[in-house]
Amino acid sequence: MQPSGKVAGSASFVAKGDRLTVCDTVADGYSVSVTVYDESAGGKKIYTVKAGGKGKCTPGTKNLTEGHTYSFWSDTSGSSGGMGRIATDKA
Repeated sequence: MQPSGKVAGSASFVAKGDRLTVCDTVADGYSVSVTVYDESAGGKKIYTVKAGGKGKCTPGTKNLTEGHTYSFWSDTSGSSGGMGRIATDKA
């Protein structure tokens, strides 16, 4: 979400295949990204998926360790909104 409160993108995660898809939904000059952290490993950054350009979606996959807890953080690059946690789940 942008500082204005406008939704800037979307993300979906499918556990089978550990597939994360990030979409940029607003033509505003910013890109949207989601970063995955392994909370069971002290918050270690696992990977980031970034999409830029209205209507553009970018998929990414990474083999996540079963039984670990992961957090998903969104960011709109270039905005002053900063990162925000969007979900925490156990694999």
